[in-house]
Amino acid sequence: MGSRRVVVIGMTRAGKTTLICAMIDHWLNHPNGDRLHFRDGDRLICHWKHPVSEGRRHFEASRVRFCDGRWPEKSLKPMNYQLNWRFASQKKVIGLKFRRSFQTIEIADIPGERMADIEMFVCKSMREWSQQVVHKFRTNFITRQYFGEFDQLLSQSADVDGQAAWFASLEAAYRRFIAKLISKNHPLVTPSSLLIDRNGEYVPKSARGSVEQLTAWLENEAHLGLSTDEKLFPLPEALLNTDFGQSMEKTYHAYVKKVARPSLSDLVSAEDVIITVDVAAILQEGPSWKNFTDYFLGKVADTLKPSGPILHALKKAWNWISYLGTAGYHKPRTVQRVFLVSTQSDRVHDRYQDSLARLVDSLKNHGLKTLINSGNVHVEAFPVSAVLSTVCDESTMQYRHKDMNGIQDVVIPACEIPIEFPDDWASTAYKFPIAATKMPRNEAIPSVQRNLDKLSQSLLQ
Repeated sequence: MGSRRVVVIGMTRAGKTTLICAMIDHWLNHPNGDRLHFRDGDRLICHWKHPVSEGRRHFEASRVRFCDGRWPEKSLKPMNYQLNWRFASQKKVIGLKFRRSFQTIEIADIPGERMADIEMFVCKSMREWSQQVVHKFRTNFITRQYFGEFDQLLSQSADVDGQAAWFASLEAAYRRFIAKLISKNHPLVTPSSLLIDRNGEYVPKSARGSVEQLTAWLENEAHLGLSTDEKLFPLPEALLNTDFGQSMEKTYHAYVKKVARPSLSDLVSAEDVIITVDVAAILQEGPSWKNFTDYFLGKVADTLKPSGPILHALKKAWNWISYLGTAGYHKPRTVQRVFLVSTQSDRVHDRYQDSLARLVDSLKNHGLKTLINSGNVHVEAFPVSAVLSTVCDESTMQYRHKDMNGIQDVVIPACEIPIEFPDDWASTAYKFPIAATKMPRNEAIPSVQRNLDKLSQSLLQ
């Protein structure tokens, strides 16, 4: 029995859990319908590897929420789904049917909040991380308007007696800055412990009642690092060589070891990586969101990028030696394929799906170019709708809208999208629906989808 590991990543609100749930739903129920098309002559047989598992419980709970028009519970820790599958051939050769032995596919879902810590995979020290984070927030059009207070404090100085006050001022300013980003639903909040602490606990419900409550909690109580005492935020050069800086250097490496690597390690041990983006959201938010998406994709590419051809070949050879030396217990793993999918493609009218495909392809060519240029990783991009929730006619879209009064059908005009991202555009130039999920209550029937079969064909080979 062979196995294959697939990791699904994306920034927050990128539709990862919906994609995974719909994909597994189709795989499990494929023999009962034709809503997912596989290769001719074969029938997919799929079941859970472990009848009782956390991944199965999370999938079943998510599916129930989808049926009720609700989004699934937020993933606060990496979630793994393990399934066995095979294709049963319907073709006979010399009167016999040949069947492929069962394979195992492992799907790992990494919380979107943790992806904000991805710089820690390439930054080897507190100094490098501080410089990178400051540069990122200082140069982006969205973040730099809130970064001024902290940025001004970075350029100050203090004698030995004033270092403690300077350190405290920096912490308070960084907390206020991050609180502002979170209030604006910004995806790259680092350290991610502000939203999900090291134990996987999310922002308490008592702090989510209003923007004011959330801001107060972030500024005064949230863990800015590993704990109340072990803080982690960018420091100026003048403080790095002090007791404060040396203490934070230890915290940085401990955070990488205890939080960042355990959360993101699946990313560098996968054979297939699915990256979810929402092109409709990029158009709706404006160029700064596009820039941050490019930045995020570039960091992922840096993390996944294989070595040069000689070192890459040596690494593969060593993996196979290890594989043979353990009698096949440790399977060689290296990233082979990356799929960039624009989720929730049903938010875009049917007549503009070709334009949507060109936009996600341009994100691939720019953000993932280091992977493409390596020649060792297959990179593909296309739009996907895991759960088709809109109905289009010639010029309008109908979708299910959920509010305090329940779910009702709404009709809006189609929003035209360009074939390439403009030089600049107003965030009000594009408007797309956010539809309530629509999944059959009959669990033997999976949802209607678009291009989910294309993704599945590649994963189940």
